[in-house]
Amino acid sequence: MSAKHGLIHSSEWIEPYDQLLNQERLATFASDKYLRDRARRHIRMMNAGAPLYLIVPKMNQNAFYALAGSTARRFEIVQASGGIFNQRKQLKNLLADEIELVAKRNRMECAAFRTFSGTPLKELWHLVRVGDWLRPWVSGVGASANFAAPIQVACLRCSISGSIHTEDFTGHIWNDYQVSAGIKHHGILSV
Repeated sequence: MSAKHGLIHSSEWIEPYDQLLNQERLATFASDKYLRDRARRHIRMMNAGAPLYLIVPKMNQNAFYALAGSTARRFEIVQASGGIFNQRKQLKNLLADEIELVAKRNRMECAAFRTFSGTPLKELWHLVRVGDWLRPWVSGVGASANFAAPIQVACLRCSISGSIHTEDFTGHIWNDYQVSAGIKHHGILSV
């Protein structure tokens, strides 16, 4: 939030200026169509499915609402209160909660991995569960392919892109291709 330019993108370069954010400037933000339209374009590019954290002083929060208008209603808005120390503490707690929630949401007990086999090519699906044993692909192709020693699946996570990341009990993370190639060559191991 810039007292002179309104809501700007974090990567936008602006020249130094001497402008205070005060009630008069808030009134200007509310009445300046160019500044409001520009701010609303920025806001519309944000993910409306995620909370919007306004961890800024009250005057900046008021400036945001003056510029955003009804566009702000697209979001669940979490506002900060108190001084900078309290705001930083609130932000730290919010981010920790958000990270924990995402991690929980992306954890799965089982996942399906796809392989192909035979002529004509047949699509096969293999259900992998936490606790299963696998030999993920490491390098090479065909007969010279190398596979890891057997690993036990500790955790399955779905990434934002939809790919599955398999973590073993040593903390190593294997991507879906490594797991699928290992399943195609060795199957799911019975230990």
